[in-house]
Amino acid sequence: MSYPLEAPISPDADGGDWGAPAAPAKGKAKAKPADDGWGSPAPVAKKPSTTKRVAVLGANGKPLKKNGKIVYKTVPISSVAAAPPPPPATTAPYRYKDIYQMELSEEMIFDKKRSRMYHQIKTISLKLPSTLQANVSGLEKNIATFKYSDLVKVFRNNPQTAIWFNAQNDAQHKNLADAFELWLFNSYITKVSNPANDDLASQYGGEREGLLAAQQTAADLVEYEYNLWSF
Repeated sequence: MSYPLEAPISPDADGGDWGAPAAPAKGKAKAKPADDGWGSPAPVAKKPSTTKRVAVLGANGKPLKKNGKIVYKTVPISSVAAAPPPPPATTAPYRYKDIYQMELSEEMIFDKKRSRMYHQIKTISLKLPSTLQANVSGLEKNIATFKYSDLVKVFRNNPQTAIWFNAQNDAQHKNLADAFELWLFNSYITKVSNPANDDLASQYGGEREGLLAAQQTAADLVEYEYNLWSF
C-alpha cells in the first residue's frame, strides 16, 4: 500500500526561530545616471542678476525707515554707482633714513619787558628730498605735518628713544624737545610770510638766489632784534 506523504511544517515558515521579518525600507533609492565615459556634466551657470535692492535715501542723505525698518527699492544694477577703484599700491616705499629733511614753521615774538626775541615753533613737517632716487617726480614732497606741542609730549614721554645725540660729548645727549628749544639743529630760512605765500626761491627767481636771500634775511632779523633793544 502506498500512502501520500506530507512534508512537516517548518517552524521558520512563519518566521519562528529566525526572528521577525525585516521591516520594509522607506523611500526609494534614486537611481544614478549611467556613466557614458565623458565624466559628470558641468553645473549649469546661474544667470547674473540684473537688479539690486538698495536703501531709499531721504533729503538728508540717510536711509528712510518705516516702522523701524529700512525701506528698500529694486533698481537696475547699471544705475548703481560703482565703487571707486582702490588706490595703487606703493611699489617703492620710503625708508626712514630717506626722510632726513624737515621744515619748521615758527613765529617770532618780541618781549618788550625782557628785550628779547622768542622763537615759537608751530609745526614740523617731514620732507621727501627731491634728490632721492625713489622720488621719481624730482620735486620736494611734504610727507606729513605735526603740531609741535603734540610732538613735545611724545618726546617727553619717550626719553629712551627721543634722543638728540651729541657727537662731541657722549655725556651731553639731550631730549629732542630740548634740542629744538635750544636750536641745536642746522637750518636756513626758506620763506618769510608774505601775501603771495611764496618762498624765497620763487621771490628771487632761483635756488641760488634763494639761498643768498636766506642769508640776508637771517642777518636782517639779527639787526632788527638788536634795534629793538633801544625800546
